[in-house]
Parts: sequence; C-alpha cells; structure tokens
Amino acid sequence: MKVFPKVPTKIKVRVASGLLRAWLGSLRYRFVIDDLDVLPWRIGRPAIYVFWHEAMLMLAYTHVQDASPLISLGRDGEFISGVVERFGGQVIRGSTNHSGRDRGGRRALREMIRQGKTRHIAIPVDGPVGPRRVASPGAVVLAGQTGMPLVPLGIAAGAGLLVGPEGREIVLPAPLASTWILASKPIEVPAELPRDGRGEVTQQLQDAMVAVTSEAESYARGARPAAVPMNLRQLNSLR
Repeated sequence: MKVFPKVPTKIKVRVASGLLRAWLGSLRYRFVIDDLDVLPWRIGRPAIYVFWHEAMLMLAYTHVQDASPLISLGRDGEFISGVVERFGGQVIRGSTNHSGRDRGGRRALREMIRQGKTRHIAIPVDGPVGPRRVASPGAVVLAGQTGMPLVPLGIAAGAGLLVGPEGREIVLPAPLASTWILASKPIEVPAELPRDGRGEVTQQLQDAMVAVTSEAESYARGARPAAVPMNLRQLNSLR
C-alpha cells in the first residue's frame, strides 16, 4: 500500500481496522433474503458466495467470519488481508492469471478446493482487474470441480463514492448510509463441467448478478421490498 510507505504494514492495518470497524459499523444494514436456507449457517454444505469487487468492504464487515475471501497478491492485497484477519476472517491469496502473468491463480484454486471441503468461499467475480461488473469464469470452474453451489449476492449503499483505478473500483459508503444486501437463488454447476460449457454457466451467473444487484440498488434508491427487511442484529439472531 503506497499511503505512508515508511509506516510498517502491521501498524497501518491496526489503525485502518479500527477506523473501518467504526465506519462500517455505522451503516444501516438491511437484508432481504427470500430463502433463509441460503444463509451460510443454514445452507447445509460449503458454498461459494459471489459478489462484485466494488462491494468488498461492506461484505467484509458483515460476513467475513462466515466465508474465506479471495484476495489478490501484492501490497494492497497484503493490507486488505491484514484487515480481514483482524475482523476475524481467513483469507485465500491469489487471483486469475492474466496476460501470461502469474497472479497466484493455480495456488489459490488449490487452496479454495481444500478449504471448500469444510468452509464457505467468497469470490469477487469481476476482480481484481475487471472489467467492472463482468463475471469471469473462475467461480464457475471452482464450482464445477468441487460441487459447491454459487450464491449470487447483490449489495448496494444508499450513498457513497466509487473510487479506485479502472477495473478495481471500490464503493466507499457514506457513514450511516442504508446498505442493502440480497441473496439470489443458488446456481448448481454440473460436476466436471466441460470447457465449452463454461461460457453458458458464466452468462447465467452474470445475469443473476445483474438482477440481484439491480434489485438491491432499487431499494437503496427508496423502493420498498415486498418482504420486511432484517437488520444485522436480526439476521445474526437466526444463527
């Protein structure tokens, strides 16, 4: 992380974790879950929860203890990993390889397969290099190899800023903003899905992500959901 380069990462992580906990804890989380059986503690088997990269901060606060997130290599990834671990989560380092450059993709895949036997995985399906809100096939490949279902999440803040370089933008929600989190119907991927079948399933995942995100954004703009939303305390009471 290039901010205050002479300050040790451990110190920056400690300070940032405290600030983020206070900031993200001020948000008014609202959950609309049509099927409670998609919740991490009720789904009954390890699952892959997928989300857009831009929403990672909000999800880190609410669910990092329930699923191991995939976080890229590099200094920024080291910093984010430290924050996640201070929030009580476990991380998996690496990302999809691009342009012949090894970004730890194979190692991360092996670790996700290993952890996926006993623990949920959380994957930003368009990260970390984008393009923004375009699903890559990585999560589909993992689901096909492990038998884990894909659970699309839609996340939207009522107010905030989209910051960061192209393809790696992150939403910075405004303090006290209403933040909506929705879960879509799980997508089952056939075991050992052939390479020529990945595109169709990836498009299915893309469509599901667009739909659930659009619904979350409509609530963030003021639309009223058909079901009564739950706050974070009510959601956690179902554990």
